[in-house]
Amino acid sequence: MSVFNRNRYIALVLMIIVSFIGWYTIILLTNDFDSNNLPVPNNDQLIGLCIGLFSTVVWWVQRCYQIKPRK
Repeated sequence: MSVFNRNRYIALVLMIIVSFIGWYTIILLTNDFDSNNLPVPNNDQLIGLCIGLFSTVVWWVQRCYQIKPRK
């Protein structure tokens, strides 16, 4: 039995979506109060997004091998 199944792939997609929303929430919280426009991420913030998404995928793979699915 493979440790990767449909439910785990769904979990990965949801984790990536939540990571992206959390990242953009931090950008919104650190935006200037006087600006009415949505903030545009700079290069450092985009690099942070890539690092965050990569660490999410690594964490997911670790948990897939650590937690045994029921038969």
